Order: sequence, then C-alpha cells, then structure tokens
Amino acid sequence: MIGMEDVMEKLAVCMQCGACVGSCPVTGLNEFNVRRLARRAYLGWAGQEVLKEEVWLCLLCARCYENCPRGINLPEVMVRLRQQAVKQGLVPRTVSLTRSNLSKYGNPAGVEAKELMEWASDLNVPKSGDRLFYAGFYLLADHIESMVRSMLRVGIKADRVAAAAALLQRVGLGGLVKAAMKGVGLSYRQTLKRYLLTLPKLGLEVSYLYDEEPWVGTELHTYGFLEDFAEHAKRVYALLKERGIKEIVTPDPIAAVTFKKLYPEYVDGFSIEVKTVVEALAEKKPEFKAPVEAKVVFHDPCMLARYLRVVEEPRTLLTSIPGLDLNEPVRNKQFTVCCGAGGLEVVNPSLAREVAVKSVQNLLSTNASLVVSACPMCTMMLKLGVEKLGAKAEVVDLGDILWKALAQEA
Repeated sequence: MIGMEDVMEKLAVCMQCGACVGSCPVTGLNEFNVRRLARRAYLGWAGQEVLKEEVWLCLLCARCYENCPRGINLPEVMVRLRQQAVKQGLVPRTVSLTRSNLSKYGNPAGVEAKELMEWASDLNVPKSGDRLFYAGFYLLADHIESMVRSMLRVGIKADRVAAAAALLQRVGLGGLVKAAMKGVGLSYRQTLKRYLLTLPKLGLEVSYLYDEEPWVGTELHTYGFLEDFAEHAKRVYALLKERGIKEIVTPDPIAAVTFKKLYPEYVDGFSIEVKTVVEALAEKKPEFKAPVEAKVVFHDPCMLARYLRVVEEPRTLLTSIPGLDLNEPVRNKQFTVCCGAGGLEVVNPSLAREVAVKSVQNLLSTNASLVVSACPMCTMMLKLGVEKLGAKAEVVDLGDILWKALAQEA
C-alpha cells in the first residue's frame, strides 16, 4: 500500500507534457484538468476547493496512466487526494451515503440482502465448494441504473448535484432506489443467472453464497476511505478463507480488480486465485451452436482491459460465434474510452452520461448495431449514452450473447 509520500515521489518526475489531459475522457466536458490537479498536489496547492470538487470528477479509468510516458499512476494519486478530502470532511453526500449503506445494509446501494436474492430462488448451485462464483455489481446494477435514471429524469445536472445529494440524504439512498425500481425489470440479474447456469454446462463447477455473499467494498477504496477499506478487506478475506475458498470466478471486472489487485495490498498473505468469467470461459473453448447474425462492436471495460490486461479473451469468444461480425473501433483494448462510471455516476450523473456519449460515439463509428460489454456498469452507462444520442443500437452483456449462442432457453 503506497502512501502520500510515495505519491509525491512519483509526481516529481512529471514533465507536464499533457498526455494525461489529452487522453482523459472528462477533458472538454468541464473544467477538470488532471495535469493541473496533479501539479497542484505536488506543489501542495490542493486546497479545499480542489478536494471538495475536482478530485471527485476523476473516473479512475487509468487511460492517463496508460498514456503517461513517465508511468505515473494518476488514479492512485486521485485516490490519495480523496483520502485527504475524507480526513477534512470534504466528501459529497452521495459518497457518504454509499459508505453508510455498506455499513447498514452490507452493500453501497442500501438494498436488503433478501430483496437482492429473489432472482436466485430456483437456482440449484451448491453453497459450498472451493471455487466461488462472485456476483459483484451485477447484483446492484439494476438498482444503480434506476437511481441514476431517476436523478437524470428530474433534471439533475452538474451544477445541481448538491441538491440531489441533499435529497438523497433526506430519503436515504435505499429509499430512492426502491421508489425508482417500481416496474423495472431485473436484466442484470438475469444475465447473472445465465452465467451461473452456463458455467457448469461448460465443465466449470462453482459454488455460490447467495445472500451470504460479502460485498467486496470497491467504493471504499474508490472514494478514499482507505482505512475502512483495509478493515473491510480483511474481514471479507477471513470469511472467504473460513469457507474454504481457493478460487474466485466473477463476471464482474470491478470485483476482479478489487480482489486481485487491491486486496493483496491491504491483506497480508492473500492467497485466493482470482479470475474473470471471460478468462475462464475462453480457456474452456466452448462450441457455440446457434448463430448470432449481427454486426457487433465490443466495448472494453477499463477494469478488464487496462487493470487486468484481459483483451483477447472476449474477442476469442465472440469471433467463435457463427454469423457474428465483430468490428473494432478506433480506440479499443487498453486504449478504450471509459463508459463514464467509475463512481462518477453517483457524484455527477449528468457528466457521467456525457462521458458515456463519447464512448458510444467511438463504438458506433463502426456502424455496428449491437454493442457488447462485459461489465454491468459499462452496460448501464452505454445504454444511457445510446439513448442520449438517439442512436439505433442495442447494448447487451457478453453473457447474454454467449447464452444465446449456446442455444440455451431464455
């Protein structure tokens, strides 16, 4: 785990070339400037105004890190600056709510565990076993999408986020989500169910903890609650070890990065193998039976492509499907354009959607009619981007395409 002194040492080699600004998806949408912010931090000029507003606009997408000629990990710098903001009490109320919801409900959306697991009532997946299927953000994506849509629908824009935060503080994030969820389908959990049913058919036996699945705690790290994250990670790891878990397989790249990259920094002796479902399925080399006649473009999630360096596996799966025409956008793989999530969808949903529009424009430059992703938060934001553009394209999860190609029943 690196500290603020390490961050300053890294920033010392910055030559102010601007590669970070040129690659940042938020650039041009508002006054956020990652190069200027990093310079202020190094010079000790990151005062309350910066900590209260600017540091919360970074997506942590790591595109700047990918392009930096000096290899400066600016996402880590932002997390450390947020830690300073936390210590000074300069935290957006929506961010504070995610933290309190995790403490009260066991997840950042403030949803009761029983409500989250209604979709799994007819599953026949064992609860014990050394290879664990971890659902992650697929469990919450329907709730988060409904909340974000509600905030956008009532006209909440960048200059009105404070008012939105006040509203959430009064009713509680969980209360708003429940109101927004009325009449909304559970598409992400349907995808989750398809993944769970597909894996055993391909020879990959897994266990699932159902309502006992502990939340990974990603947002605690994202928003700079690093002491909380350290304690949370230790508790989750202890629980998983007690269960005899030796391997985690998850369709959620956010959870995969948290377990694989962050937990070892905070948990001594972390020894659980972590793999994405995309990697696991690609290794199995499944034989697809049903053709999917569509012109497809794959959106590389930042967590999958840049943090985990998993870029060929989803393409291997997609190009193995009969009839599927896979097209590549100009910016792809490790140079993918962020979807606009990364925590920004809670802090500033309007700005997050503007970033999503940029990403969709890159993807639809291929004239594809079907956008496929392998991250629930990416799928959510890309749908919002497509709708904002009024584009004629459908956004689906990779799991749904694979399910169809395996000729499974809906």
